[in-house]
Amino acid sequence: MGTRMANRGARSWTALSFVAVLMCAGRIAAAGAGGQGLQTPPPAAGQTLTSPQAPAPPQTPTGPVLQLTMDEAVAMAVESNIGLKAQRLSVDIAAEGVAGAEAAFKPTLSANLSTSSQTSLPSSFTQLTSGSISSATKSGGASVTQSLPWLGGTYLASWSNNLSTTTQPSPVFNPSIGSNVVFSFSQPLLRGFLIDSNRAGLANSQTARQVADLGLQLNTIELQDQVRLAYLQLIAANAVLDVNKSNYDLAQTELHNTEAQVAVGVSAKVEIVQSEVQVQQTKLSVIQAQGGVAAAQDQLRTLILDPSRPDYWAVQLEAKDQIVVEQRAIDVDAAVASALANRLDVIEARRNLEITKRTTRLDENLTKASVNAQAQYSATSSGGTQFLYNGLTGTSSGQSIKSYSSVLGETFSGAFPSWAVGVSVGYPIGRSVAEATLAQQRLTEQQAVLNLHNLELSVAAQVRQAARNVQTDFQIVQTARAALDASQQQFDAETRKKEQGLSDPFQYILKEQELSQAKVSYLQAEIQYNVDLMAFDRLQKVN
Repeated sequence: MGTRMANRGARSWTALSFVAVLMCAGRIAAAGAGGQGLQTPPPAAGQTLTSPQAPAPPQTPTGPVLQLTMDEAVAMAVESNIGLKAQRLSVDIAAEGVAGAEAAFKPTLSANLSTSSQTSLPSSFTQLTSGSISSATKSGGASVTQSLPWLGGTYLASWSNNLSTTTQPSPVFNPSIGSNVVFSFSQPLLRGFLIDSNRAGLANSQTARQVADLGLQLNTIELQDQVRLAYLQLIAANAVLDVNKSNYDLAQTELHNTEAQVAVGVSAKVEIVQSEVQVQQTKLSVIQAQGGVAAAQDQLRTLILDPSRPDYWAVQLEAKDQIVVEQRAIDVDAAVASALANRLDVIEARRNLEITKRTTRLDENLTKASVNAQAQYSATSSGGTQFLYNGLTGTSSGQSIKSYSSVLGETFSGAFPSWAVGVSVGYPIGRSVAEATLAQQRLTEQQAVLNLHNLELSVAAQVRQAARNVQTDFQIVQTARAALDASQQQFDAETRKKEQGLSDPFQYILKEQELSQAKVSYLQAEIQYNVDLMAFDRLQKVN
């Protein structure tokens, strides 16, 4: 029986164009057979198929044969198709966008190291000296700052150190060691409290990543659908070729019989010419059908084969599956609900609406007053070689050394702290740019909501129409099958008359044409039913 082709998705316009191609192929075959249609019954047992004077039938191109089921062809396409490989890169690009947005909340570490020197003249009587005053400083430090992904707060922590020397008279420390730590935090209370540009950008990039995933799924389904339709086209093209080969064999048999009848004086010689014309016409139809098979194979190979394959153009693709027609029970309401829940274009529209609503929230936030609370704490200490002076005379009375470890201990224990807290407020006077932007964004959001509702209505209508098509086309298949059976019975009866010499040649040809047309109609009905099933399944996933 082969793999069932009833559970496949397809675009309705593609289905119609596919059936049109099949109908054109049927008309070509019928014209090539001298009006006898696509299919004729095989000759009776004992009849000679080929006249000695008849030309040899055209040969089908040869090459390595690759037999495929439809599922195998679909799997090969998903693995090898270049367009799908390019689409996967879009997902990777979107993932990098998420990483870039997350970087806004990563802590930033910085460090500095510097040295400086200065030479100057004395500027006061306390700097009594006969020459210039020189000083040198070496400093270094590190800081870390981060914007928090919660509530929009930002913190800063820094630590700095310095070592300085001077020729200035009567310094307190020389060399002097200093250390300083600072902790500060800023928290928005209105604007930027629940949402800001960084948080909105991260959420939007994550949604864009989801949309990219949906795009990949959409392209995958579209590719799978194209492969299934191309596979059906290959089956149909091979069926047309088989029918025309059968017509060619029958034409040769008729030519042989006519020659035998002329030889015994039963028929006129002119009938041989008519039979030879029919042979040439059916031969032309076989050539045309072979071209149709080659075109169908090329269409399928471009979808499923890796272009780097050495026998890319030489391999002959052969469909192993057969067309099966089985009635399916259709639950329209369940199908509509499934489409509204799972259609990729609907989900994508909802994701885009999320981005639009998030942008509206951000614009609303930007219209609020800027109210920020700040807090800062710092601690510092100094040390080095400390000089002691006589308070009355200003002369040095000794010195002591305060180590770097003592300086650090005082700094981090908060021996000499300072702190500050405050609130800053800012609000524009009059209508701001943010308010005008918000008004535009609210209209954009309303438009997006209406577009989503319109899309949902369209999806429901598409699925309902697809369900009607499936139900109607199954009845057409049954009617076409009954018509084919009736035409076959009429042709069989006419064939028996012919074998007994009682048939009117015109009636025999007429019945043969009717049978061929019935076979064409039945084949078209079978394919259309399967295509409509594919469309019905597909419309529950994508447009």
